[in-house]
Amino acid sequence: MPMEAIFVPSSGNESDLETDYHCSGASAEELKLFGVASWWVGGVIQASVCLIGLMANIVSIPVLYSKALFKSTFNRLLIILALCDNIYLVFAFLESIRHELQLATNVHTIVFVYLLYPLHNFILCVSIYMTTVIAVERYRAVSQPIDYHAIMVSGRQWQRVSSYVVPVFLFSAGFNIPKFFELTTQTYTYNVSYTETEGKDLNLSDPAASASPLYDIQNQEQLQQSRTKVCSVLSQSQEIQSLWERREERGAP
Repeated sequence: MPMEAIFVPSSGNESDLETDYHCSGASAEELKLFGVASWWVGGVIQASVCLIGLMANIVSIPVLYSKALFKSTFNRLLIILALCDNIYLVFAFLESIRHELQLATNVHTIVFVYLLYPLHNFILCVSIYMTTVIAVERYRAVSQPIDYHAIMVSGRQWQRVSSYVVPVFLFSAGFNIPKFFELTTQTYTYNVSYTETEGKDLNLSDPAASASPLYDIQNQEQLQQSRTKVCSVLSQSQEIQSLWERREERGAP
């Protein structure tokens, strides 16, 4: 029956252990140990940290959105940063499942190539520069406290937030446009044939060997040879018996 497999060509962070670490002189046991460590650190631990961080951000957003704290530009920027971090953690969790835990389906692989991979890098860039923007905002609040207080009182917080967020999103989007063209998918179609053996009159001692079609053919050939030999012996016996009967009729000793 025809089947399809989707393969993603390796990029900088999608590489095979034997290819990447062969030049380092690592032995097979070291590569196996590295694979196990990568499965635990990049798979189980990373997925757990993503879930914990996701829940922590979900809890912190309502607190920052409260009436007393939402008036500050700094807290509004923190809310946007928390939302961006949540999106990034979701992408990181999906990547752990796909790459390290090897639980991805063909649909997940296609979505990763054309959507998750570029958006993952985009939201990472946004999160980094949002952290930088928050640091700049804190610097202005400390170095220019009077002007900062005047802005807070004036009620132009969203205008100030937009002056930070819009350039960050535009720059991050433009910077990560090439990510949409870095990966492609290759679909391979191959045939898988199944051999079924009918009849259960053979008693095979080795279950593993009995599952092999070649083993079954060899047993059929041996059975046919045995039947031929038995028939030959029976034929010779009948000829000898008829010969003795003719000699007795002639009265020969």
